[in-house]
Amino acid sequence: MIDLLIINADDYGMCESVDDGIIHGSKEGLITSTTVFMNQPHIAKELERLKDTSLGVGVHLNVTFGTPLTSGKSFLKDGRFRKRNEYLDRIMINEEELYEEWKAQIERFIALTGHKPDHIDSHHNIHLLYSEVYKTIAKEYDLPTRNDQVRKIHLFHMKDKLCDQALLQEVIHKNTGVLEMMTHPGYHSITLSKLSSYACGRERELRFWCDQKTKDILQNVRLGNFGDLN
Repeated sequence: MIDLLIINADDYGMCESVDDGIIHGSKEGLITSTTVFMNQPHIAKELERLKDTSLGVGVHLNVTFGTPLTSGKSFLKDGRFRKRNEYLDRIMINEEELYEEWKAQIERFIALTGHKPDHIDSHHNIHLLYSEVYKTIAKEYDLPTRNDQVRKIHLFHMKDKLCDQALLQEVIHKNTGVLEMMTHPGYHSITLSKLSSYACGRERELRFWCDQKTKDILQNVRLGNFGDLN
């Protein structure tokens, strides 16, 4: 069985209905951690809401949603970040600009909260395409990362597995060490539908983590966040 389970909700700051769902999932369910879009205009207010939760809070490094905090151009199209598929097509991106943008996102978090995030990951896992920049940032700020090989943190993506409780039980018993479960809970809304192709499924994930059967499966599992790794 695993030693520590981190249930991380991605996309905090995307819109109010997502943020409402994540907060509900932490108070009434099993969500223990979240990662935040720092390039959203309303994020200062949304970070304030997290003070009333026990969530660990990291930064959701981003170059695929919204607009940048820096003046970099190589990751832009029509003034906004390029879409995920353009990166998968291996467009040329200036890695110095990417470093400065991700650094600015972390620095904004520090400026607004007074402390470092407890970890970093990235929207659409775009860091897998720019692993050297990602590693540099993680080392500079001494931060744990998603699927961190140094700290032996393993990753399981619940969305792809349709929130199956039998599978959850199997995963818990087959893995050892630290396991992060990446999830995307939230409430469906018109705003969310305009921002993300994944909307209705967020409510299914939220219900899953608040379900008593899920709680029963994890009743003897140590739950925590990246801050518990120290």
